[in-house]
Amino acid sequence: MATLVGFALIAAQTSTPDTVDPLVALSADGGSTVGSVTPFFWSALGVAQFTITGTNGYASGIRSALASAGIIYAPAFTSSGTYTFTIAGLDALGSPVLVGGVPVSSTLTLTVAA
Repeated sequence: MATLVGFALIAAQTSTPDTVDPLVALSADGGSTVGSVTPFFWSALGVAQFTITGTNGYASGIRSALASAGIIYAPAFTSSGTYTFTIAGLDALGSPVLVGGVPVSSTLTLTVAA
């Protein structure tokens, strides 16, 4: 009787590629004080551009997300309070990037002390 030695490999292939949903994030280094400039740390994945807006009237304008992360310095705050900033992911044409019909965005709340 002969003994057969070998191995078997069972595999499956799919034509659907792996995907990662686009992501944007915004953070700041702690709190801030009136008259100080605050650095915002941003990151973006799967978006061509982004914009940051704030309840204090701050608007970054459209920025390229060629790098996947960076720092933007917001102008100095002129009064104390709680402010909300939103980073929104945009496509190459400046339109909002949607995942499941919802715009890709992230919100940061920052308290500014006197």
